[in-house]
Amino acid sequence: MEFDKERIPMIVKLKELHREELLEFLKRDEDYNLYMIGDIENYGFDKDYQDVWGTFRDGVLTSVLLRYYIFFMYYSPCDENVNGYIEVMKRYNTDFRQVFNSGN
Repeated sequence: MEFDKERIPMIVKLKELHREELLEFLKRDEDYNLYMIGDIENYGFDKDYQDVWGTFRDGVLTSVLLRYYIFFMYYSPCDENVNGYIEVMKRYNTDFRQVFNSGN
């Protein structure tokens, strides 16, 4: 996938209504996203220790960031919106060595 780097996509906090689309997206690379899939299936979207964000481009999910306590996992088949997600992680005083890049 190739995207226009000039257009910065918006990051959206995902909710239960996104579950089906999110899991379908992550299961495209199921082995790589095993932990994210398990966390979403087991804990969902409404826990104080877990948040899930996504980037949509033209209505299609293109990347995901999941926070589980102090750990972050990122997935995008095209490295979509990395800088935007870094800004999200900064809000949690993240040690960026704890970020799992599961896309490439």
